Amino acid sequence: MLKWKPTRRKRRQYALIGAAAFIFIFILTVHHHGTINPPGSHNAPAVYERAYNPLVPEHARFWKSLYGLILNNNPQCLKRPDLVVPRNPDIAYDPDYSHPRPDVLWMDEADISRMKAAHSNFITDIRSLPTNLVYNPGTRGIVTTASEGLLAILSISLRMLRKTGTNLPVEIFLNRPTPFTNAFCTNVFPHLDAKCLYLSDIFSASDTTVNLNTYQYKVFSILFSSFEDVLLLDSDAWPISNPEPLFHSLPFSDTGLILWPDFWYASESPYFFDIAKIAHPPPLTERPATESGEMLYSKAKHGLGIMLAVYYNYYGPEYFYLLQSQDGPGQGDKETFPWAAAALGEDFYFVHHPVGSLGRHDSNGEYIGTAMIQYDPVQDFFALSQRSFRPPAVNPEEIAHPDPSVQKPAGTERVKPLFVHANFPKFDPITIFDDEIKGVHTPTRDSNGDWVRCWMPEADAVELFGFDLERRFWEAMEEGACGDLLGLWVAGGRPERYALEQVRRRDQATCDKVRRYYGEVFGKGKE
Repeated sequence: MLKWKPTRRKRRQYALIGAAAFIFIFILTVHHHGTINPPGSHNAPAVYERAYNPLVPEHARFWKSLYGLILNNNPQCLKRPDLVVPRNPDIAYDPDYSHPRPDVLWMDEADISRMKAAHSNFITDIRSLPTNLVYNPGTRGIVTTASEGLLAILSISLRMLRKTGTNLPVEIFLNRPTPFTNAFCTNVFPHLDAKCLYLSDIFSASDTTVNLNTYQYKVFSILFSSFEDVLLLDSDAWPISNPEPLFHSLPFSDTGLILWPDFWYASESPYFFDIAKIAHPPPLTERPATESGEMLYSKAKHGLGIMLAVYYNYYGPEYFYLLQSQDGPGQGDKETFPWAAAALGEDFYFVHHPVGSLGRHDSNGEYIGTAMIQYDPVQDFFALSQRSFRPPAVNPEEIAHPDPSVQKPAGTERVKPLFVHANFPKFDPITIFDDEIKGVHTPTRDSNGDWVRCWMPEADAVELFGFDLERRFWEAMEEGACGDLLGLWVAGGRPERYALEQVRRRDQATCDKVRRYYGEVFGKGKE
């Protein structure tokens, strides 16, 4: 048998062709998988493998049925609710002072009737659905969602979660896979025991086309989570201590739904109560608006409520967001959750302790708030049940309301802080040191030019939290900026060398700045 044998010149040509092919495949791989690690990086290059989601077929079947009911009950109003009266929506909540419920929308009577009929029919339809929500019975976990621009912030939040000692699994719901998300889902999140799941997988498997906006992701993450009991956290929210006791304690073990307060008065339109057939709207002093950065849900107990919340959010941008907030602060999905439960007569627990604010006083006298504190619902519940509950006396430097004129009542019962929602500005290690944020000084730098603590003096932090929470947070920032996030290059376009080097330099500069800030403000020692 004749064997073909290339000449030396041919072998050289084939070697060059092979090398070129290897380089081409490497470039395509980098472009597709979105990551490359610089020399010396502790991260080994990883090929992205999407986390297997065995519940996709069941979720798809359920969603196809629910989606049909949602479409069949489109309100089909001729005109959307119209904001016709100017108002000052930022009214700080004070349970001792009542004022008239705002009524600043206009709707045509025929459209109100259409919405009322669609709302009523949808509730009837979901009550007769042959299948329930899909989840693995007896499971508990944390669910979150993030846009591409918040993935670095989410990685810091997950570090803070793990520093509490919890081993609760985490599901991160993203819209669809991209080179950017692949980089994080391969090189960062697995180290934090968190896996990425994609809504597009379920929508594709169910042959439905759903285009979501920012506020709508949260309810779909709850709907499609594999956990029976779900702690939903925003990408920039994290627990101060281990949240696991919440799952097996009152009030959650009784009600199956816990919600937390915002700073502001609630501002639902009277039209909404008419549409939802809620005969007796609560007085404005009963509870403030909802802050949905943290929610605890039992899918077994609140399956119908979650489905109605999906309905409210699906038609939220057109109808329900405005009907439930009337252009109030943070208008979006946040009021869909309590009102979905209320419209169905489902029980839920609303934390009574007012939300707190974390921030600092600048040398020029200005207060710069950058985060919210939410309190332990277990302690809140028992303090309330003992009839001795009043919110604790507070030091203005410790917890300050964004409106300095609002004084919080003193009391004897202490309810501990449990969550931080660092929502404005976003604590992204790349941008947090920017000199100006919407016309105010950065939280990290005083107006006199000095680097400063963002939240409170160390002694106050130890008194409030039991340890220096802010130091721990910046440890997590340093670990992220100088660890998993360092050299995490994502190819947004052509993977040319200059772009790679530019991002490497930026990442190293970010790490250096975080380290300088941490060293100057907190010293070199660890917590």
